Order: sequence, then structure tokens, then C-alpha cells
Amino acid sequence: MTGANLMLGNQKVEGRAEEIRMEVKSLLTSALDEIRSLSYVLHPPALEELGLGLALRQLIDGFARRTSLSMRIDIADDFPKMNAATEIALYRVAQEALANVHRHSGSSMATISLRLAGEMVLLSIRDYGVGLASEDSLTGGVGLAGMRLRLEFLNGHVTLTQGLPGVLVEAWVPFLAKNAAGA
Repeated sequence: MTGANLMLGNQKVEGRAEEIRMEVKSLLTSALDEIRSLSYVLHPPALEELGLGLALRQLIDGFARRTSLSMRIDIADDFPKMNAATEIALYRVAQEALANVHRHSGSSMATISLRLAGEMVLLSIRDYGVGLASEDSLTGGVGLAGMRLRLEFLNGHVTLTQGLPGVLVEAWVPFLAKNAAGA
């Protein structure tokens, strides 16, 4: 796509052909921008550079700015780096849980924490909104199913607990340091 865009930029044409060339060039530029954004979302560079703890802080800060949600963050600045699969899975769980807080809870505030609990890592996201509509909500929709699959792949699990008010999402996975197998 970049090559095609460059080639179009070097073409000299006139009239209607020039309009078409400029439109195609604009479409290619937009497509390249979308691909860059998608690749960032699929594998945020902050995870590799900073580790999960600081990458989550960046995610939360940006999320709070975009949504005007007040966020309480309980994540140690020196949270140990973990293997890539664990960090990506927990990052995705945090993204989905925060999106659900914004879309469904009606809460103006959320709390997110990340900590070691024995040989496990616990990521908690708590809102103070309307809570779950019914006990059937505990089984969740597509987002919760995605969280469960990501964590089960790593021998972890996710739980939803009705809060008074709100909902508590807890994601548990075994702690595997960055230098562990598969890191």
C-alpha cells in the first residue's frame, strides 16, 4: 500500500485522471492510517516497552480523559514484567472491562488494581454503577466470553461479582515472569 501510494504521488496526469489519482491516494493514506491504528491496538508497544503495570496506567489515563470517568488506580510502579501472553491477556481484559464500565454501568468512577496474590496475578476492575440486571448477567455476553477464553488459555479465570453498588470483575492468572518459557 505504501508503494502504491508513493507511485501515485509520482504520477503526472491532468483533468479527471488527476481527480481520480488524488482520491485513490487519499484512500490509500486513510487505509495505511487505519492499519497503523489497528496494529497498535492488537499489540500495544507500551506492553513490551514498559510492562503491564505501566502500560495499564497509560491505558487508564487515556481512557479517563476520553470518557471523563474518575479512575482510582492501585498498581505498583515497579510491578514485575511477565511473559507476553499473560500481559496481553490481562491488558485485553482491562480494555474490555473498562469499556463495559463506560457503556453499561452508569458509574462516574471505577477502581482498577493489579497485584500479586501468591503465585497468581489478580487484575480487579470495579465500578459503582447500576450493577448487573439479573443473575443471568453473570454469564455475560461476547466481551465476557472473550475474557474467559483469554484467561482459560493461560490456566486462569475471570469472575463477576454483583457489588452494592456496581460490579467487580476479577481476572486471575498464574504469574509467569518475563524470562519464563514462552516469554
